[in-house]
Amino acid sequence: MNQVFQGSFFDKYVLDGNFMAMAKKKIIGVFIGVSLLLVYVFKAYAQSTPVVSSEPMSEVWINLSEKEFKSKISSFARKGYAPVDFEVITGTESRTYALVMKKLTKKRKSIVRTQLEEGEFKDTWRELLRKGYRPIDVESYSFESRPYMGAIWIKDRSVSWVSYESLDVKAFDLVTEEARSNTKIPIDINAYIRNSRVKFTAIYAENIEGHEWLLERGLDYEGFESYTQNMYQKGYSLIDTTLYTNKNGIVYAAVWKEDGKEWKIFDNLDETGLNEVIALNNPNGYFVHDIEVKRTREGLRYTALLTEVPVIEAKSKGAFKLF
Repeated sequence: MNQVFQGSFFDKYVLDGNFMAMAKKKIIGVFIGVSLLLVYVFKAYAQSTPVVSSEPMSEVWINLSEKEFKSKISSFARKGYAPVDFEVITGTESRTYALVMKKLTKKRKSIVRTQLEEGEFKDTWRELLRKGYRPIDVESYSFESRPYMGAIWIKDRSVSWVSYESLDVKAFDLVTEEARSNTKIPIDINAYIRNSRVKFTAIYAENIEGHEWLLERGLDYEGFESYTQNMYQKGYSLIDTTLYTNKNGIVYAAVWKEDGKEWKIFDNLDETGLNEVIALNNPNGYFVHDIEVKRTREGLRYTALLTEVPVIEAKSKGAFKLF
């Protein structure tokens, strides 16, 4: 059984293959194919009543080719969206992409790179730093036995920040504590395997609003669930996750901050389940903020973090550069 850890009221979502059902208090039996699922119904509002505008606050795509990936970024930039997260899924002969773009409230410039070798990544990092860009999302992966990195940078000189790559576990813990002492907060973490060892990339930005925060790593599924529920009860929202494999199997690293915002996270979704989650939650004001992809024996599975987003009527357009 798959579960959701939900930032508003911790009822469980029930998933059975390609179907996702919601949860609140009243139990209804639903028969789908040969599967009888329990569906809990929200008591406060009807599903058919949209509470946000018809234009989504974020857009999500999976299984994009390189050409489609670039096309989506370019076309949706003209509609006022900005890329905030992507994942690279490697096969034997090609890369495919998952992409999240969010509606802008003000115009900003972004640069997206996805196929940088590690030396190129460092050179690009330095060049964009001089031009006033900071990273908001970093990914690392291997393709055809060669290591690659990618990132989303935004032009923003207003926030102090620091980023790291190729950290081992001990170094990751050290820079995290150093960031805390320097009043910074983790905004993006990424775990990956390099030469059979776990490595991390991390971005820490100025903690302007002074939020309390917690970063934990090496959590199994039950530990992740327990932390997530406990942190919500303390008023913390989940802001980023990453999945990786160690001797205990697939584990989680995650960041929570104390801001009282509403959010939901769904785990182990197949493609149809992911589409159901988005379709079910967008009308109620929840939009994908972060997506993670993992390979399982059953195929690709997705973890989706959704946050509640106020209705906005942004007219801004983004300016993007892919090269």
